[in-house]
Amino acid sequence: MAPAASSSAALQRVLECAAGADVQPMLMGLGAQVLLNAAHGAVRVEDFDLNNEEAKFLIQKLSVFKAAPGPPRPSKRHALPEPTAPDPAPPPPPPPGPPPCAYRRLSIPAAAQPPGSWNTQAASDKKSTPAQKLSLETALSNIRKYAREPEGSRVLQSAWQSAAKDTQMTIVDAVLNDNDMISLCRDAHANYLVQKLFEGTLIDDERATLFAKKLEGQAIALANHKHGCRVLQTAMQHLPADLLTRLIQEMLDGGCLTECIGDPNGNHVVQRLVQMLTPDLASSFIAYCSDTAGQITTNEYGCRIIQRLIEKCEELDMMYELGPVLDMIVSGAGEFAIHPHANYVLQCALEHGRAEDKVKIIEHMCENVAELACNKYSSNVIEKCFKIHVDAEEVADARSALVHRVVGGAPDDGDSLIPAIAQDKFGGFVIRSVINHVIAHGLADLEARIRGVAEKVTGPGKDRIMAALNGEEQPATAPKRETKGSKHEKQWVSKDGGGGWSNDLKPPYKMFVGGLPHECDEQVLGDYFGSYGDITQVLANRGFGFVTFSSADALGQALADYDEHTIAGKWVEVKQHQEKKNSQGWKGKREGEAQSDGQSKRAKPWQ
Repeated sequence: MAPAASSSAALQRVLECAAGADVQPMLMGLGAQVLLNAAHGAVRVEDFDLNNEEAKFLIQKLSVFKAAPGPPRPSKRHALPEPTAPDPAPPPPPPPGPPPCAYRRLSIPAAAQPPGSWNTQAASDKKSTPAQKLSLETALSNIRKYAREPEGSRVLQSAWQSAAKDTQMTIVDAVLNDNDMISLCRDAHANYLVQKLFEGTLIDDERATLFAKKLEGQAIALANHKHGCRVLQTAMQHLPADLLTRLIQEMLDGGCLTECIGDPNGNHVVQRLVQMLTPDLASSFIAYCSDTAGQITTNEYGCRIIQRLIEKCEELDMMYELGPVLDMIVSGAGEFAIHPHANYVLQCALEHGRAEDKVKIIEHMCENVAELACNKYSSNVIEKCFKIHVDAEEVADARSALVHRVVGGAPDDGDSLIPAIAQDKFGGFVIRSVINHVIAHGLADLEARIRGVAEKVTGPGKDRIMAALNGEEQPATAPKRETKGSKHEKQWVSKDGGGGWSNDLKPPYKMFVGGLPHECDEQVLGDYFGSYGDITQVLANRGFGFVTFSSADALGQALADYDEHTIAGKWVEVKQHQEKKNSQGWKGKREGEAQSDGQSKRAKPWQ
């Protein structure tokens, strides 16, 4: 055979070309020498100790790897019959010796590997070597660097709890003397280390002064940062009184506190600030909030600030200093009660406010109790009117007027609001609060009046009233207070002469019903939803079903009572059915077949 260059790179190249091909076993059987010759282009018939047919077949196979890709083969449908070539003779048996190993296990000495080649053995050794843990000495050598790394931050925090005092002081001085300390406070890992520094008594007045000086002009930016706000809250709890006063005064004088109040991170800092207020600082903070109290009250985060301020002023006995803010809140009680955020401020004022504020809020609720009791947010405010502890006589009188307004006069007078309120899913909680108040205060005449009214109430409302009178839990048909409520609750709107569905529903007016009891069939399902309107078709399967109404109003009413539907004692879910179509615009095959033959095994017209 012709001599060939002993290049391991050439051998590796040929093996890579043959990987996964049908010629690879043959190549491996011929040995490395032949493959090296093929790699260098010295593929001649005389190079192989084989007959001519075997050499031609091998040369043809090897040329495939070097040839450029040709045009795509025609599909089998239009392909011409290929001429059948004679099968080549089988290759000769391999020479005696150990069997050749597979390509992926071929061992090539590391010294013979060209630069950049993959050393499988070295890679496996590298993976098997465990990572070296970071030592405390290494972390202390560059605290500024390692505090920003996950492992370094953990090592330094652990050292803070268990290391000697000298080591702790080294960490404190390295952090406080860092020219870029603010970036440490805002780092995702280093901020936990900075918070640790305030635990204990190692930060004396001198170091606390240095920390406060670093915060000058940076407090607002740090408060609005998701990591920096944590450091600032921890520092406010441990700073000396004079430094804390100076920090709070700086935030008030800067005029940027409103930005923090409405920020998802900064509002937590302002809440902690309010809790740390002294009487002098409280007066400054009240003056700062007086002009924008209405805007803060209706803000998603600002409403929390007003609640903390009311609680703090009660603690400091400064409720009358807070009078301008409370007057603004009480004057807009009707609008704030139905607001998703401001209603919490009204509840806080009912619990911690002045007596005159409580009376005015209750009177606002009494003016339009029929509508407010059925609102998702204002119903909470009315419930709070019956849960607060009352000391002042005028507050007790106002609450008594609210009870009589709901219960009404004699059962036959027809002026009781209980039937209308009890039918609503949120009004049911208000009725329960009223009944609990009546029973707790021993108002037997009002209790008898409520029982008389309950006899004329039907549906879920009666169940709620009787459960409250008997001291039972709220029926399963009522929604939980923690849930968001029905997703259809805002889509049913009242119109002149009745109600209407605010969405543009198009036929078929079909509704999905989920969670059906196993014993529920088409007859039971149709009888239940037949009270909402005419039904054209009913389908019931194991655990779910479909109901098709003849009008959009009937479908809208059924969807509006999302939380009210119970069949055989089990709550069932309803939602509008959406017809699904594929990319061609036609319905699924099974549904199309069912419609084409005009028959369905389960769906049937409702009569």
